[in-house]
Amino acid sequence: GFTLIQAIGTSSVFIAFTAVGGLISYIYTGFGVNTMPYSLGYVSLINFVLIVMFSVPMATVGAKLVYRMPEKRLKQVFAIVLIYMAIKMIGFDPIAILLGL
Repeated sequence: GFTLIQAIGTSSVFIAFTAVGGLISYIYTGFGVNTMPYSLGYVSLINFVLIVMFSVPMATVGAKLVYRMPEKRLKQVFAIVLIYMAIKMIGFDPIAILLGL
């Protein structure tokens, strides 16, 4: 098996490949379709630039946090994120419920 840190790194690589595949797919399927200005296919170039501008530095911050955080705490955070995503997938928004929205 993998250690938790190896699993995070491996997962990140596969997520990047999946994201590039999705990006190419949205550009290709939306090519020639009359979409919003500053877009390439179904991809908004403004949003793409903004996402890249913030995700690259935050990935660095996240990588540094992984090495500083004890493995037990990292597993707890991961479990909380998984539980949150599972609840969202069945149709509830836990944060909105907690905030009364």
